[in-house]
Amino acid sequence: MRLYAIIAAASAVVTIVGVSGGNAFADTTTSAGSAPASQKITVQAGDTLSAIAASAKTTYVRIFDANSQIQNPDLIYPGEVLTIPSTNETLPQRQMPSSTPSTQSVTTSSVPVNTEDQDTPVVSAPSVQSAPVEAQTSQQASTSTSSNSIWNSLAQCESSGNWSIDTGNGFYGGLQFTLSSWQAVGGTGYPNQASPSQQILRAQMLQSIQGWGAWPVCSTKLGL
Repeated sequence: MRLYAIIAAASAVVTIVGVSGGNAFADTTTSAGSAPASQKITVQAGDTLSAIAASAKTTYVRIFDANSQIQNPDLIYPGEVLTIPSTNETLPQRQMPSSTPSTQSVTTSSVPVNTEDQDTPVVSAPSVQSAPVEAQTSQQASTSTSSNSIWNSLAQCESSGNWSIDTGNGFYGGLQFTLSSWQAVGGTGYPNQASPSQQILRAQMLQSIQGWGAWPVCSTKLGL
């Protein structure tokens, strides 16, 4: 009986040690597995890299570094799949774009005139202008005025209509361009140094690429 009691006590000690060791291992596994993993998101119309970074609680620089396909942090496209890096992930530092990109993609190419094949009729300038010049000019002026009115309203919201504003916060001019977005659409110098019409022209180019989401707060207020 004494021998049986000793064996039973030894068995209980072994069981206690085994349970204790198991708990320690489980705690280590939970701690190691608590680090968040990288995520994938699909860019939607109106998204900006800054807005995506804010939602993911990271910075646009880290998302830029994690996605080599992004050439300019101010230009992302709907349908593009981006990797959102985890907080503890070490990323290579990529060079931010500094040179002004070519504007060929946004300029209108001219139609070549065939000067070799004389059998092909060439439309002369007078026939192109057959429509009343006054009516065309009036329609263009009306469209331009309407468009400028929208941009003037947007500038009023963004900067109180001050086209030369520079408060040192990284946003310039009446429509509050960042320098990189200004350069991405062919702007030179600083936005606040350009004329209002030049700022509107560059803003129209940016809007055609990014949509009204480039000005998320004010465009929403104006119902754009």
